[in-house]
Amino acid sequence: SRWVQRLRAGRRARQKRRAYRNRRKLWKYKVMSDKYKARFARIEARWAKLMARYKQYTAYYAAKMKSRRLGGKWWRVSYYRWRRYSWRTYKWYSWYIRVLRKRRRYLKRYPDEYKKVTDRISTLKSERTAWYKAYVGSIKAWATKLGAKKANSRAYRRVSKSQSRNSKRGSWRQGWKDWRTNQRLVFRTRHGTKAHR
Repeated sequence: SRWVQRLRAGRRARQKRRAYRNRRKLWKYKVMSDKYKARFARIEARWAKLMARYKQYTAYYAAKMKSRRLGGKWWRVSYYRWRRYSWRTYKWYSWYIRVLRKRRRYLKRYPDEYKKVTDRISTLKSERTAWYKAYVGSIKAWATKLGAKKANSRAYRRVSKSQSRNSKRGSWRQGWKDWRTNQRLVFRTRHGTKAHR
């Protein structure tokens, strides 16, 4: 019945609030406990493992691009895989920086630990910037090589098309409100449903 549904909804809401409070207590008051340190060490080990793998794949496909025929099918396969792993590495840097910044919020009463995490964040940010600059520089260099090879080759056309598409699309910050509005309008109407047909 209706009142049972409301009762269950209220119980769920209270459980959610309790779980949220408990999580905040864990972050705030137990941030230097052995249990928390072990948990964070697991996060760090997983991050380092995946980062090493992404960098290994990036280097592998970068070498493959140099050894394969410029503009050919297998060169393009290597090129797109190289871009994929380069971008994942960049995003993985950003994810870990965000995790460290969240952790640092609760280390204000421990100045040595706070400084250690701040230095780590600074190092990772400079590494991330260097990685991104090298990535963009490599894309431009390959586009130049393809253009010098043959302006109407399939690989050159695909690279230039993706570049123009990305520049037209703009950033997520510019377009997320339009996307949200469109989603709302789509799910409000009955377009595409059996009732509409």
